[in-house]
Amino acid sequence: MFWNEVYVATRIAISSDLCNEVLEETQHLDFKPIFRKVNSEKLDRFRLQASIPVSGAAIGEIHEVIASTVGEANPNWAIKESSWKALKSLPGGKDQSVYHDYSTFETARALLKHKLVLGSVIVVLMDNSRLHVYPRCLEVTRTRESDKRLS
Repeated sequence: MFWNEVYVATRIAISSDLCNEVLEETQHLDFKPIFRKVNSEKLDRFRLQASIPVSGAAIGEIHEVIASTVGEANPNWAIKESSWKALKSLPGGKDQSVYHDYSTFETARALLKHKLVLGSVIVVLMDNSRLHVYPRCLEVTRTRESDKRLS
């Protein structure tokens, strides 16, 4: 198996109460616009992001659950406390462009230096959230025809 084909997909049961507590903790974060299209200089007022401190009780609990699950999948994988981000999509915006979380350079550097690739963990806290994913896709461009929609 090639390194770029390895991924772990899992469902973790997080209680509704804990999700609501995290949502409450994130409501007061300093959200700033992010890009809708890769390599665009124009910020999208409908897509917002904020750093999440894990000092809150609820997000700290979710961090521990995720870190434990990731560690069980591969003991060499780790999640830094400083890496948590909250994303907020506001009504009225267009679909976000397809993109990679990490550039080819970043992925290659991680592979050469640590013998591991970079990865992302996505925790969806709100009902009816939709996420488009492209399994085993490390291509520069990708169309929506082959996506998988998770709800």
